Amino acid sequence: LGLARAGRAVVQARRQGYLGREIFGTAFDFDIEICESAGASIGGEETSLLNVLQGRRGAARPRPPFPAVSGLWGRPTLIHSLETLANIPLLVRPEEHSAGANPAGTKVVCVSGAVSIPGVAEVPLGTPLSEVINGIAGGCTDGEALAAHLGGPGGVTLARDRFHTTVDFGSLRSLGGDLGTGSLLVLGTSSCPVALARFLVDFCAEESCGTCPPCRIGTRVILDLLDRVGSGEAEAADLDRLERLCQHVRRTSLCELGRRTSSSVITGLEYLRSSYESHLSGRGCPTGSCRPSDDRRACRIESTSGMVELSR
Repeated sequence: LGLARAGRAVVQARRQGYLGREIFGTAFDFDIEICESAGASIGGEETSLLNVLQGRRGAARPRPPFPAVSGLWGRPTLIHSLETLANIPLLVRPEEHSAGANPAGTKVVCVSGAVSIPGVAEVPLGTPLSEVINGIAGGCTDGEALAAHLGGPGGVTLARDRFHTTVDFGSLRSLGGDLGTGSLLVLGTSSCPVALARFLVDFCAEESCGTCPPCRIGTRVILDLLDRVGSGEAEAADLDRLERLCQHVRRTSLCELGRRTSSSVITGLEYLRSSYESHLSGRGCPTGSCRPSDDRRACRIESTSGMVELSR
């Protein structure tokens, strides 16, 4: 639906003279072409996106050279999110926008999880997380909010004693994260940060393009360690090993997808370590959320009708 609407908007803009050659009788040419990707998360990484546009496999490129030097078809290319492009007037002429009601700007936040009023809200930058959760979203529906995860699969998980953190780029960057997609997932007392971290790492591992070993292999080892924690088989030393491995994957991965894959684990161990420690030494998950991982799906060959038994 969004793709269709964007396409219609481009057509309408061309008809009205906002796009094309010699716009409004000037010497300025500007046009927009919409291209549909395969839908994989790695396709949003800038160099992977360039490969897709050139008809190649969606995989990250080594840098340098950076896209601003050698990008699409080897030419200098600027790659930004649509949100960044929409804020160009504010970036170019900040004095014209500083006298409004929200001089610092706003951010669209999608609130979900254990809240009374889930949905999308545009909040002024600098708004405390507590105000978004307890005010705009109507508060937690599962006891007192235990934690909040902000920024999508590569975002940060913060304990409730960090809810004074404000929704802005600087505050979250100082905690090891970023606003990212603007998604805010609230966890109640019956939710488990370890189970959430495993779910997010598993998503990133499935979306990995496989180009660099830290992301391709490291995420699988992280998942194995999280499974040990969730099942109660891990010891305190395993948490230290998990933290070192996550930091290594963050430092050495080729692209932002790989570097942010372990953010939920790193911040979870920093701000919610007691939740991880409560799983250790055979205790298992206190909430029962960490179910054993079972990747041994039914064999498609054996479950196919008409299977012929091999002769010995």
